[in-house]
Amino acid sequence: MLPTSSYANHTSCPRDDRDSDEDRLTNQRECELDTDPFRADTDGDGLIDYLEVEVHGTNPRWGDTENDRVQDRQEIESWQTDPKNPDTDGDGISDGVELYDPPITNPLKPDTDDDGLKDGEEANVYKTHPRELDTDKDTLTDGDEVNKYNCDPIKLDTDDDGVDDGVEVRQGTDCRQSTDTDGDGLTDGAEVNTYGTSPTVSNKGDLAPSGAPNGQINVADLLL
Repeated sequence: MLPTSSYANHTSCPRDDRDSDEDRLTNQRECELDTDPFRADTDGDGLIDYLEVEVHGTNPRWGDTENDRVQDRQEIESWQTDPKNPDTDGDGISDGVELYDPPITNPLKPDTDDDGLKDGEEANVYKTHPRELDTDKDTLTDGDEVNKYNCDPIKLDTDDDGVDDGVEVRQGTDCRQSTDTDGDGLTDGAEVNTYGTSPTVSNKGDLAPSGAPNGQINVADLLL
């Protein structure tokens, strides 16, 4: 039940047990609430005043109680969102924005795409797409890039070394900085993209690295 003091402007109303608009609230109660005793749905939101006051606890004088751009009746009957909470799922984005502004997200689910980041984090912090698991298409989910590997979820190759973040993670190199992981004198990117050698296994001192044709000289040895 909504306390009379929540919306009332009248502190003293004459006793009147009639219900002129047949909304199940007496004229006296409507006077106390400052609703229209001759209009069953004072704010025109599709919910009669009685339901707003006694059942849902919404404002019978304002169609959108919490100002989230979704009418109270729509929240209750269409979307099943909370008409008294502007952000039903607590993801940092209001219900109205989730429902009406692209990209459309689920106002009842804090992480619409199940990637490990809340919709609000994706939209407001990391600038990732809240409806795509892997925004930069590097085969790592946005959540894993942020929470597990500390890579940039909107950049295919975080450290610009020529190796996609997903490849770096799978081969055990660092996606955050262009390095020579195995210390053989060649950067990880050069090993993967130019020489076809492993960036985690040093080729130093090996004139014919594993997988090289017979007689091929190890490039790393020539550079050292």
